[in-house]
Amino acid sequence: NGNYFGSAVGIENTEQGSYRVDHKLSGADLLTFRYSFGDVDLFEPYLSLNVVPGSGDYLKDHIQNFSAQYLKVLSPRTTNSLRLSYGRFSRDLLPQNYNINVGKLWGVNWLNVPTEAQGFPSISVGGFSSVGDSATLPILRHTNTYQLGDSLTLDRGAHVFKIGVDIRKLQLNGILDLFNRGSISFTGAITGSGINDLLLDLPTYALQSQSNNPIHMRTQAYNGYVEDDWRISHHLTLNLGLRYEYNTPTVDPQNGMSDLNLQTGKVVPVGTNGITRSGIYPDYNNFAPRLGVAWSPAENWVIRSGYGIFYDSGMFVVPSSLYFNPPEFNLALYFQNPVVPISLTNPFPTGLGFIPPPTLSVLNPDMVAPYIQQWNLAVEHTLDNWGTLTLAYAGSKGTKLIRSYDLNQPVLDPTAPPNTVDPSRRPYPAYATIFDVESGGNSSFQSLQASYLKRMSSHFSLRLAYTYSHSIDDQSAFLGIAVDPNFPQNSHNLAAERGNSSFDMRHRFVSAYVIDLPQGNLWTRNTEIRGITTMQSGQPFTPQLNVDNSNTGNAGTANEAGTDRPNVVGSWTTGACPNPSGGAPFPVGTPNCWFNTSAFVVGPPNTYGNAGRNIIRGPGFASFDLSALRNFNLTEHLRMSDR
Repeated sequence: NGNYFGSAVGIENTEQGSYRVDHKLSGADLLTFRYSFGDVDLFEPYLSLNVVPGSGDYLKDHIQNFSAQYLKVLSPRTTNSLRLSYGRFSRDLLPQNYNINVGKLWGVNWLNVPTEAQGFPSISVGGFSSVGDSATLPILRHTNTYQLGDSLTLDRGAHVFKIGVDIRKLQLNGILDLFNRGSISFTGAITGSGINDLLLDLPTYALQSQSNNPIHMRTQAYNGYVEDDWRISHHLTLNLGLRYEYNTPTVDPQNGMSDLNLQTGKVVPVGTNGITRSGIYPDYNNFAPRLGVAWSPAENWVIRSGYGIFYDSGMFVVPSSLYFNPPEFNLALYFQNPVVPISLTNPFPTGLGFIPPPTLSVLNPDMVAPYIQQWNLAVEHTLDNWGTLTLAYAGSKGTKLIRSYDLNQPVLDPTAPPNTVDPSRRPYPAYATIFDVESGGNSSFQSLQASYLKRMSSHFSLRLAYTYSHSIDDQSAFLGIAVDPNFPQNSHNLAAERGNSSFDMRHRFVSAYVIDLPQGNLWTRNTEIRGITTMQSGQPFTPQLNVDNSNTGNAGTANEAGTDRPNVVGSWTTGACPNPSGGAPFPVGTPNCWFNTSAFVVGPPNTYGNAGRNIIRGPGFASFDLSALRNFNLTEHLRMSDR
């Protein structure tokens, strides 16, 4: 709260290694074995700006990959490669005090949680920074990937054919802990002061989950492709290809997920009552054609163009939401009352918790694999010894992208009292927000690109790249971020969400250069100067309200529900902002007034704001990196580099 300055130290240790063994069985047979690993041990002292030291987290990553390949030369023009691999990715995101049994330390039984959920509860006091471990940790995620692939290459003169298959089996086992240790809030509702409520041991309310939802997900991928590199002439090459992909819907071996039956309005276990084991139907028609052409119409000129369709391989994060529906997961609220008061000694009295209408996550059963179409056209010209200049156009269109909306958002009611969401206004009155995940999103990207490359000559190399682009979509990611909730304000009008992508950058320029200093003297020989310069325009963000002005359940917090927006009443790119000190106003575009806040106002109650998504552009970014490298020749075969 301004009275304490913390300077806790973050710690990161990283290890990685790779090993390879080649065994030549004969002139036509080669065996290759590879093993690589990577370990990350990271301590982050702060999870947010509103916490004190002691409430950080540990990130522990362990990555392993083993692969074996058998390359067989069947004939001078025919080869076959058989590959077998196994990969494991383990990530444990733990609260800072994960190894402390706080229930035993405090002598209370309401913190008798599983060993993996140990730590302090989250405690917030009105007007002060929060203390305790994050209520959304730990997150344990262990993924296994088994892969078998085979590719056959046939060289037939002008045609080089490639045929291959790829089969993968994926497993995810994990725990995503939400509010297992509970959250206790002292808002000041009892005495008018949060700190006074804490001293009197009078929490305003407490929140704790009731869950039994270990995550076990399984899926398989079956892919095949055929490709033809056709050299029509010395100046023209055509690449033709077709790929097929089928990813089985993700299932739990124990059917530990639940979904909403839209016909009955009941939450039922997957695999029952008309709900498939995964919540969705299989998607079999994922054919992806590819086309590329390279043409040299004259000396030092090359024209390249290509088109392809690429499918998303799927995300475990989407079906994992079905683990957080009742009965596997419920949240219970405990309010202060005079009969059985809640306290730090017992903030969760048995049998007195109120379970509000649950928030659900459902999958649209007709959800299919998202895909993107990409195309490009580039003209390249070599300027003799001066380098290579390339001008290009590149574009893409995303179709059937994953997005979510509130299937149960109430309709607007101009006569509704403020801050009161009548369940009768919801399509399913027994529930609160229903996050419906579907494949209905779209995106569009267009860009003009220019680059110049001068390879090392005359002790100097240079690479320049400039891109002018525009990206548009109706949801930039599946989960929300600070500048874009990635969730509609009005779930009954998803078309209104179309706007600039959260990652849209109109201009981006990058230069990289290497200068080889003269070799003729002791001070500069074997020395290089290297530099990278990056400049880019700002990314957009969305103006948001932190209140439910529409009275439709928009909580004002990303990932909890939608967020209301203000009304636009003027230009936010011109004018000035008032000076709180009474001096001259701050002009728009300065650090104290990046945009004109008076251009936005809260609309009338029970209405949505007319401000669009991602309409404000943030500040640009520029970075300049410069380094010097000196090589020391220690022996004929040993060299050391110093940066």
